[in-house]
Amino acid sequence: MSQRREGKRPLRSALRFGFATILWCIVFLGCRDEGTIDPPCPSPPEMSFDTESCGGAQASSPKPIENEEGLQALVGKTWIRGNLIVTNADFQSLAGLEQLVCVEGDLKLSGNAALVSADGLQGLRFVKGNLIVGENDSPNEKLVSLDGLSALTQVGKSFRITRNPALEDLDSVGKLESIGDQLQIYDNASLTSLSGLSGLNFVGDTLNVAKNAKLSNCEATKLRDQLTDNHCRLSCIRKNASDNCQDDDKDCWYPEESD
Repeated sequence: MSQRREGKRPLRSALRFGFATILWCIVFLGCRDEGTIDPPCPSPPEMSFDTESCGGAQASSPKPIENEEGLQALVGKTWIRGNLIVTNADFQSLAGLEQLVCVEGDLKLSGNAALVSADGLQGLRFVKGNLIVGENDSPNEKLVSLDGLSALTQVGKSFRITRNPALEDLDSVGKLESIGDQLQIYDNASLTSLSGLSGLNFVGDTLNVAKNAKLSNCEATKLRDQLTDNHCRLSCIRKNASDNCQDDDKDCWYPEESD
């Protein structure tokens, strides 16, 4: 009996080692079913946050801005040392924030019933955290364009454009070069073009373009191909307007993409 148990121990050890090796391969090297190993994801460009890049007029993370008074408190500031959240606001633009260059946390524009553009953010170049324009449960109902983000060059984490029913194009972000994590363009009913992202050359994670009723699938696949050498080659492209370009949904794992 003891010899039989001794004989099973090497087998168990080998199985454990093999399972651990496969798991390590999948998590850290991206091994596929066919036995290949994807190259590691490229590192995003560095982002400098100092007085030389951002200016010296700093402000700590303010409370969520909902009215003109909140905007006026940030007039002349060049650097937010935290999050900038504009939600449930009653104004049409972000006039007053023209001097702002850097947001060290997240920049979120969501649930703003009157906001028609991002006008007022013309000086903004760097967002170190996430840039969120609209959310599943907090759309920007009247946002027609991203005018005001014309100087934006880098987003450190994800750029998510979600449920902005009046948004027609992304032409105003033509200087955007890199996104450190994922780019999500989801459920924007009036969006017809992604040509404004022609300068984008780096996305650190998944490109997710889905459920944009008027956006050609070919627009999304063109953007994917534009990024071939500079993202992790994860794509979720589906349920956009029908055309000659097929869905690319092998990496669709987001909860909102389950339906």
